[in-house]
Amino acid sequence: MIHDMPIPIGTRVRLRRVHDFLTLGANKATVLGPGDTRGLVLIRLDRPALCHFEEEDQHEVIEVAEVADNLDVITE
Repeated sequence: MIHDMPIPIGTRVRLRRVHDFLTLGANKATVLGPGDTRGLVLIRLDRPALCHFEEEDQHEVIEVAEVADNLDVITE
């Protein structure tokens, strides 16, 4: 289901550091579209991030669904 997009597709954004389980390679990303849940935005990071919920469970991610309030639009 597609929800109202708080940030337009293609917009460049900066992800605020709000998650202890995500080590960012870069905090800049591009909006791909709405997430699966209202208020979430699917973004593609400029560089992969390391996701680690537990020491044994670590993997790289390049696309992340994030709360729109944790994203700052880049205007430069």
